[in-house]
Amino acid sequence: MVLLAAGLAACGSASQTTTEPTETATATKSAKGATQPANGSGKAKPTKQQQAKPRGEPKKPAEFKPRVHHDSGGGSGQFEAKGGDNSVQRFGSEPSGGEFDQAAGALHGYLDARAAGAWAAACSYMASGVSKQLSQLSGAGGKAGSSPSCAKIIASLSAGLPPPALREAAVADVGALRVEGERGFLLFHGAHGLDYFMPMVREGGEWKVAALAPSAVG
Repeated sequence: MVLLAAGLAACGSASQTTTEPTETATATKSAKGATQPANGSGKAKPTKQQQAKPRGEPKKPAEFKPRVHHDSGGGSGQFEAKGGDNSVQRFGSEPSGGEFDQAAGALHGYLDARAAGAWAAACSYMASGVSKQLSQLSGAGGKAGSSPSCAKIIASLSAGLPPPALREAAVADVGALRVEGERGFLLFHGAHGLDYFMPMVREGGEWKVAALAPSAVG
């Protein structure tokens, strides 16, 4: 249901961490040419490269604001392929407009948060089952307190995708939501005229994304 393996493949390997410059003390040189700290402490302070820290979690869920999106809708028929499998396109049934809007908002929030590098915010749109599986796959070994946060795992798995690719991956014009019970699929038009679907799960009355990345409509 979760399609975790497909999401892992779509996300790439691991994310490149960015660094932020920090101030360093002005160094002076001794008569022998050795670098000395200006404050005379006798201990040379680290260089900017040594002080640089990974970006980590730049935005909390409350600080991240997704963009306003306008989805065209139109139903799942537009995504059906003649002679194709079409099992996702015909899964369950299409619900009311209210559910469509809420599920589409969750998808946009997740994709926009990833594009912005707001990893903690992205996790807030993700189904709990996905984050648990991510923790298991991270190699933590199930030890209490040893599992990295969902945000750190997503940041790592987004490593091979440069910012332009993440922004392109956030292009989504949602056309349909197919639902059966607490499970569903969103079908949408992405960049370059390609179509995708994202598995969804309803938790606590709200729709959450149930994979790291959408899959191409076959």
